[in-house]
Amino acid sequence: MAPVNKIPFDTARYESRKVNKFGLVEFGGCRYSANPKYVGQSVTLKVMAHEIQILSKDLSPIAKHPRLFATGDESIHYIDFIDMIKARPNALKYSGIYTLLPSSWQ
Repeated sequence: MAPVNKIPFDTARYESRKVNKFGLVEFGGCRYSANPKYVGQSVTLKVMAHEIQILSKDLSPIAKHPRLFATGDESIHYIDFIDMIKARPNALKYSGIYTLLPSSWQ
């Protein structure tokens, strides 16, 4: 029998994308959140069968999301946007977090 490679084979696909002004990256008709400090910058997507990782230019991880397949779906880590909301508290009402809050908090 032939020996198995000691280094695992990477089956992921790598693509470059630009983070939009909302801190999101689009892939396959779906949107995934990156950290807002990367707005306007180019990032690398590591696309796997069930997961998408967003990597910075030096390939350090920014975010990890389950892969979405339905067009228009979003996967957002809202905790990354807390600093932005602290700076502009009136923006909370228009963020995606607002609808997730209990009605007494809204």
